[in-house]
Amino acid sequence: NVLSGVTGGMGGSALLGQSLVNVKAGGNGKLSSIAVALFVLLGMTLCAPLISQLPVAALVGLMLTIAEHTFTWDVIGAVTKGRVPTVEVLIIAAVALVTAFVNIFAAVTLGVLASTLRFAWQASCHMSVTTEGARFNNGSHRVYHLRGPLFFGSASVFSNLCRPSEADRATAEVHRARLEKKRRAALKRKGIDATTAQSLTDDDVVIHTGREVIIDFINSQVWDHSAIMAIDALANDYRKLGVMLHLRHLSPDCRSLMMRSSSVFTSHDVFLDVDPA
Repeated sequence: NVLSGVTGGMGGSALLGQSLVNVKAGGNGKLSSIAVALFVLLGMTLCAPLISQLPVAALVGLMLTIAEHTFTWDVIGAVTKGRVPTVEVLIIAAVALVTAFVNIFAAVTLGVLASTLRFAWQASCHMSVTTEGARFNNGSHRVYHLRGPLFFGSASVFSNLCRPSEADRATAEVHRARLEKKRRAALKRKGIDATTAQSLTDDDVVIHTGREVIIDFINSQVWDHSAIMAIDALANDYRKLGVMLHLRHLSPDCRSLMMRSSSVFTSHDVFLDVDPA
């Protein structure tokens, strides 16, 4: 609990059932919490011999009472009426079975992992993009308006939605062919056999096609390092095609992390523009 508090989490306790029973009985103030703690301490220290004389049946009845007040009975009606998603029903059933046949620690671990995976899957399905296109300055540009969180679960979806278009690739091939033709002509003037010279690759020459792409993050949030790597890879793809990439409305924390961890962002590439606000 101390480590949980230091890291910003919420502490746990085995007295959850007792607390719920206390609240159900009307003990909502600070005095009720203190009284519960004192009575538990008194029972563990001074009254232990007396408590050991209690019949097991009485303790079983006490535990059943605690279980009755702890369990949310309304969830049964919600499940039977179909108001609870099937995935949540399966998680509840799995946690209950693991608690009964293994232990509560394993059940809590299973529930947290299952809920985390469910959230990641749902969040990745909420990633969407709307696209706008226009022409200006003898070139063309597209605007991608992102919606939904960008993290490890939606990074591949983001890459597919915002990947370079066929027009970007075709324009890059045309410019690269022109540069290759000029290079071979220059080699021929110098008396060098151009047919034996190695062709240009994407890394040998930087082309400028005049095309631009704007990705707007005003309705999206960058959550983790996988998202930054996805943006980094996308920026590198556009750079190889000679397309100017603009990133708009990134959060200050995201921009700072990108400048520290991304190779494309730290190289001050002329094909990348990140707005300062």
